[in-house]
Amino acid sequence: LVEAEEQLNLQDMLVDGNMEIDVSKGATVWHKNKLGGNVLIEYEATVVDEGGENDRSSDFNCFWMASDPNNPEDFFANSDWRGGIFWNYYILNLYYVGLGGHDNTKTRFRKYNGSADPQPKVIREYSQTPYLIEANKKNKVQIIHFDGLIQYFFNGIKLFELEEEKPYSEGYFGFRTVNNHMRIHSFKVFSLKAK
Repeated sequence: LVEAEEQLNLQDMLVDGNMEIDVSKGATVWHKNKLGGNVLIEYEATVVDEGGENDRSSDFNCFWMASDPNNPEDFFANSDWRGGIFWNYYILNLYYVGLGGHDNTKTRFRKYNGSADPQPKVIREYSQTPYLIEANKKNKVQIIHFDGLIQYFFNGIKLFELEEEKPYSEGYFGFRTVNNHMRIHSFKVFSLKAK
């Protein structure tokens, strides 16, 4: 499902076996199935900067384990209202990584707690080159969600780790961006079990 500030058609975004997100404003593309339990989320994507109208190295972002405390039975009930507008997501419960935000100067990890005010606090932030976007390069992201341990890996480097007694245990995954052109090459979810 696509939530965007401009009119987008998901079918038009599927090109040569990839998903092309090419937007001038804010957009979130949600995976249709709710995730739950211990999982590994893995995907490969390229941020395109080849002179196109929306090409720029910025905002290679994602949400995961997203739920709506105001609509616990229907996460998509407020999709039209959210409409890709970033601050409209503050009312959700979720984990968020903004990779290469602020024109590729910051990479941040946040946890949203279902409150629109104040803005969800930054748990950790980077501004060094290895943790920012390299345009036109295929990147690999791995997110581990296992018994309260949350880890985010970018091209094999562990950027973020959080241990929680009461983690969000189920919810939706979404690719999130603004004024960006990215190409999603693969997306996989694996169930994890303790040995």
